[in-house]
Amino acid sequence: MGMPLGLQWSILFIGSFIQSSQVNRFGVINIDGINSSMASKASACYTSFEGYITMPLSVSASALLSFIGQNYGAKKYNRIKKGIKDCFILDVIYCVLVLIIVTPLIKYVPYIFLTKDEVNHEVYGEMIKFYCSRYLYAVVPSLILQGTLQLSRSTLQGIKKPLIPFFSGIGELIARATICFALPYLINFNNPLSNESYIGICFSTPLAWLISVIIMGGATVKYIYLNKDLKTNDDDIA
Repeated sequence: MGMPLGLQWSILFIGSFIQSSQVNRFGVINIDGINSSMASKASACYTSFEGYITMPLSVSASALLSFIGQNYGAKKYNRIKKGIKDCFILDVIYCVLVLIIVTPLIKYVPYIFLTKDEVNHEVYGEMIKFYCSRYLYAVVPSLILQGTLQLSRSTLQGIKKPLIPFFSGIGELIARATICFALPYLINFNNPLSNESYIGICFSTPLAWLISVIIMGGATVKYIYLNKDLKTNDDDIA
C-alpha cells in the first residue's frame, strides 16, 4: 500500500514541476541585465496561499482515512458511509466560506509574501498582481474539487484500493501536462505567452483535479455505494 502512495505523490510532483516550467515562461522582463519571470514571482505567492487554504481539506481527509480504515476492518460499513457524507458536508461548508471570504481579498495576496515595494513597483508590480490573482480566481471557486479528490483518495486507501489513486495520479499528470502545453496555443496560437494564454495555465490545476475526481469519485461510488458485498447494518452507526 505504501509503494503506490509514494509513487503517486512523485507523479503529482512531476505534474507540478511541468506546470511551474510553463509558468516561468510568462511575464519575462529584464531587470538590471537579468531576465526574470514575474509569473514565477507570482507563483511563489499563490502556491503558498493555495497550500494554506487546502490544508483543512488535507487534515479532514487524513482523519477520514483513519476512520474508514478502522471501520472497514470492523465491518462497520454504515459508519463508513456516514463518515464520507459528514466529511463531504464539512468540505462543502468550508469551501463556500473560503469562496465568500477569500475571493474579495485575492488581489491583496501578493502583499503577504512579497515586499510592498515589489508589489507596487511601477514596472512589474501590476504584472505580479495579475498573474497571482488570475490563478487564484481559477482555483478558489474549484476548491471543492480538491476536497472531493482528497476525500475519495482517503476512502480508497482506507478500503485497501491504493492502485486506483495511483492511476488517478497518472491521469492527473497527463491532464496537467497536456493542458499546460496545449491550452495556451489553443487560446492564442500566434502568441502563446499572452495574458489570455496564461489563463489557460491557471485552469490546468482545476481541470487536473476534475480528472482525478472523475476517476476516484467514480471508484468510491462503485466500491462503497454500489458494492453489494458491503452488507450494512443499521445498528453499526452507533
